[in-house]
Amino acid sequence: MRMILHRKRWIYVAGLTICTFIQLPKTSAIAQNAFSFGSRVYADYSYVVKSASGEEDGTNAFGYRRVYFTANYVKSDRFSGRFRLEANDGSTTAQGKPAPFVKDLYLKWKGALGSGHDLVMGVSRPPSWGVSESVWGYRSLIKALQDRGKILSSRDLGVAIKGPLTPNGIVRYGVMIANNESVSRETDKHKRLYGQLEIYPSDGLSFTVGGDFASYEDGSAINVNAFAGYSSFEFRVGVEGYYNPRSFDDISDDLLKTGISIFVVAQPSRLSSAIIRIDRLAQDFLGVRTTKTMILAGIGFTIEPGVEIIPNAIVSKESEQDDPTVTGRVTLYVKI
Repeated sequence: MRMILHRKRWIYVAGLTICTFIQLPKTSAIAQNAFSFGSRVYADYSYVVKSASGEEDGTNAFGYRRVYFTANYVKSDRFSGRFRLEANDGSTTAQGKPAPFVKDLYLKWKGALGSGHDLVMGVSRPPSWGVSESVWGYRSLIKALQDRGKILSSRDLGVAIKGPLTPNGIVRYGVMIANNESVSRETDKHKRLYGQLEIYPSDGLSFTVGGDFASYEDGSAINVNAFAGYSSFEFRVGVEGYYNPRSFDDISDDLLKTGISIFVVAQPSRLSSAIIRIDRLAQDFLGVRTTKTMILAGIGFTIEPGVEIIPNAIVSKESEQDDPTVTGRVTLYVKI
């Protein structure tokens, strides 16, 4: 009897050992769970050298334009996600205090629709100006063209699919259907459909062509956009444009927006860069055409990786104004 019990005990121990080894792959997968955290700050000292009306001449201030706090999460080889909070100079309470909001909140399913074809669910960047903003590289100084022209929001809540159209990845695509409410909750039944093609014919070269369609209760809007750019360590150049007609049941609300942007960034050394960008935004409303022209120039000094000081100046002029507005800034960019 004792021998039987002793044998059963060894069988039990052996069974537990085998089960332990069987569970090892699952334990290994769990070990892939990982968080990483980071933050970015765009802050300025600005001085209005000359305003169009003359009333704001000499106005100056220290302030921050944008603050990010980001948490990235990798669950496994297939699933990852991001949670990001943002506060900016426009997101304040009634008392003027910072009011953070959710900028990103998504889950990415890698290879959900086949190798390389990823599914992104939640608040994320639409397939629109991500490539152009990456080549531009100075979001710390100014927004992307379509963001400045209030054509598209930088985020939307929906479902996106991204992946290659060619085996070598030279041609890629992105599509998304979303609420068209930016980071806010949905308020109607209408949606926005985004689509973009990206082409990378050789090292440094990038081209995109995209469009989106938005429906509203009383009309619709179409946006067509394109970008061409070249990027190397020493030099970056790009040109971007959009064409955005909006039609409504009341024809007096019809509107046409167009825009073009050209930029050049020269980086002669690892510690400095020269920056220039020219934007021209236009809109036609009830037969009246108005334009806004902006010229930005600056010199960036990298103190150490992730810390950059950028003296810059912005000259802006609207067609209905006689004189331009000239603003000098010293911008601090910090990435942690």
